[in-house]
Amino acid sequence: MKKRIRGSRIGVDPLNCLRLFAVVIALLPLDSCDVLFNGVFPPAVGQVTARADLSASIAAAAAGSFSLSTVTAGGNEYIILFTAFNFDVSRPHLLIMDSHLKVLNSFSIHDLAMMSAGPLLNGSFTMTDVSGFVVIGNMRFNAQPSGFTLDISYPSVPLYAPSVSGMPSYLFNETNFRVNGSSFFYDEYSTAWTLTTPPPPPSFTVPLGVPNPPAQFLRLANVFADQDSAATPDLFVLQDDGTQRTFFLTIPKLDIDGGLSVVTSASSNLFAYYGASLVTKSNLSSQAIAFSRAGIIAYDDHSDSLVRFTLDAPDSVSSLPLNKVNGMKLAAGISGGYCVVWDPVARTLTRYEQWW
Repeated sequence: MKKRIRGSRIGVDPLNCLRLFAVVIALLPLDSCDVLFNGVFPPAVGQVTARADLSASIAAAAAGSFSLSTVTAGGNEYIILFTAFNFDVSRPHLLIMDSHLKVLNSFSIHDLAMMSAGPLLNGSFTMTDVSGFVVIGNMRFNAQPSGFTLDISYPSVPLYAPSVSGMPSYLFNETNFRVNGSSFFYDEYSTAWTLTTPPPPPSFTVPLGVPNPPAQFLRLANVFADQDSAATPDLFVLQDDGTQRTFFLTIPKLDIDGGLSVVTSASSNLFAYYGASLVTKSNLSSQAIAFSRAGIIAYDDHSDSLVRFTLDAPDSVSSLPLNKVNGMKLAAGISGGYCVVWDPVARTLTRYEQWW
């Protein structure tokens, strides 16, 4: 009697199925085989090196609210999924993973409240501060390869906007960069997380100017930094939702550390002063843009694919076809060579290896 496959209503011999499939393949023309294999096994499948099914941990209704980021601390890369969205306090709101998607920590709001007498988890961005701690929203953690522990001595300063670390050469935590109308703002904190200029924030304000081509409605999507390189400028990603354009602007770390006084002293503005570095791209998904030493990794809505390009040669693009789902988010390890994609519908996190 043939063994019955679990979930099937009729007896099927798997070995016979494989034999039949092989016969069908042998009878097909070569070009038909290419179509068949490309349809059944899309190119992205071959680049998958890890996948974490988080459906048992993350509630379906809240999955779209989770932010995805990567941080580097102590020479190790970590992947962070977290949300300050108000739902069941007993369910995980913060997951810490290593670069191969092994879950190191899973914290609910209740867990974090038990560890800290301070306010509940707030904010939506992460950073590594100048002391080597990882800040997640408004909480600071000591990062170890085995997992994160909460630093309860940290005076909470919520990261509600893109923030960068001043490491390795500078001694200030530069946080909450934002655009409001015609101005560009950010706050600067010391190593003790006290404002370097008297409150209230913002610490620094400079004129924004107008990019080329002009934007209809400009917002700051993210800020990226290579904390191990003083020479690599910080990257500011601005998006114009009206025209679906993304602007990549690089600014030297030393200038940011100096409050962008070089801009104001020249009676200039951000786009005019750093305009030579400006790179413009179209059709990039706003929540799926990442930076690494290998270049920019993003999701292109027009070609339905992951794309990689460098700011030195932005028109030279390597693509990996990948179906998009609503709410998809993307992050990349700063070391380059891989990215991770959060699918809030399936509640899975997938690592895609270098395809270029």
